Amino acid sequence: YATYIQTEGIKKGNRNGIRTKLNILYMIVDKARMRGIPGANLEAFDITDDRFQEPETESKALDMSIIRALENLDASLFTETELFYIDIFLFCFYCGGMAPIDSAYLTWSSIDKEKRKITYERIKYPKIARPPFLPRAEKIAEKYKDQCCGDYVLPLFTRTDMTEMQRKSRMNYLSLQVSATLRRAMDVLGVNDDNICWYSARGTYITMMLDRKYDPGIVAQHCGNSVLTIYKNYFKNL
Repeated sequence: YATYIQTEGIKKGNRNGIRTKLNILYMIVDKARMRGIPGANLEAFDITDDRFQEPETESKALDMSIIRALENLDASLFTETELFYIDIFLFCFYCGGMAPIDSAYLTWSSIDKEKRKITYERIKYPKIARPPFLPRAEKIAEKYKDQCCGDYVLPLFTRTDMTEMQRKSRMNYLSLQVSATLRRAMDVLGVNDDNICWYSARGTYITMMLDRKYDPGIVAQHCGNSVLTIYKNYFKNL
C-alpha cells in the first residue's frame, strides 16, 4: 500500500500525502486491535517507519513589517484581481495562518460571530483548528460575500468547479497567481523575497504569535497542528 502511494506520488511530482494516509490507516488498525478484531496487527507498520517521517521543510514566515506593508499598499498600483489575491492571503494570515485549501472550503456555518471563533476540520490533516475570527478577516469576507457559491466564505471555487479534479486544478491555478502577485508586491515595496507564497501566511502567523509569547498550545490549536509541528515546520527566528 505504501509503495503504491509513493509510486502514484512520483507521477504527480509529490509525496501523494503518504504520511497522512499511513497515519489514518494506522489509527483504523489500532482501533480494530483495541476491539479485538482478528488480523489487526500494528507490527505490519514497522517497515513503513521511514515513510511516516515528515520531510524537512523551511519556514516561509515573513517579517511582520511586510504584512503591515501589504495592508497599506497603494491600491492604484494593482489590478482588482491582484488586490483580491492579496486580500485572500491576508485573510489566511488573520485566521490563524489558515492553509489555502482550508480557506477554499471554509463555510459560514464554521464561524461563530458572537464568540469570534472559527472551528473547522483541516482538509489535508485529520485535526480540528480553532482560530479567532478577527474583524479584519470578517471585513475581507464581507467584501466578497456576494461573489461566493453557496455557504463558502471566499469565492475561490466557481460554479463550474464541481469535481475534485476541477477543484484541485483551480487551487493550483490560484496558488500560482497569488504567489506571483505577492512577488510583484514585494518588488513594489522594494523587498527582496522570491520565496513568498500563499502558504507564507501560515508560518508568519505562527512565528508572530510565538514571538509575542503566546502559549504554544494555543497557537497550535489555532492552526490545527501539534506544538512539535509548529516549531519544526513553521516557526522562524526572524
